[in-house]
Amino acid sequence: TMDSAVGVGSRFGFAVPFDAGRTLAQAPEALTAPLRLLIGGDDSLATAQLRDAAEALGCLVVQAARPERVPALARRAEFDAVVLDEAPDTLWTLLRHEAALRDASLVAVLAPEADAAPDAVDVAVRKPVDAPSLARALAEADQKRRAILPAAA
Repeated sequence: TMDSAVGVGSRFGFAVPFDAGRTLAQAPEALTAPLRLLIGGDDSLATAQLRDAAEALGCLVVQAARPERVPALARRAEFDAVVLDEAPDTLWTLLRHEAALRDASLVAVLAPEADAAPDAVDVAVRKPVDAPSLARALAEADQKRRAILPAAA
């Protein structure tokens, strides 16, 4: 609604639907344990910033010089998650089928104008990525990863 009068001013109002009975799922806010991350991207500065933020969260990080190196690095060590900055859909599909990453979550860092995350991705976070948004994305990825891992014997 809008009311306006010359010499008096204007008043604007709007209504927002609200269901008091609806509850929202709580997003995980913090990591329960340090994650082993494989990080890559075409932009070395953006990738280094992701690495620095992840290390500040206590994660152990291996940084790929180029996204194409990620599958080979994945075969050399065990990772909890792979974080890639603006990677092509084909790389995500390849990583989803990589046996060495069967227990790892895939986290996409998307450009602000990106329409949607690739289908193979578990969690997506939009740029600009700050430490709290990265922490939430990694916690969500870890929660999803733990939900599908076989129970320890």
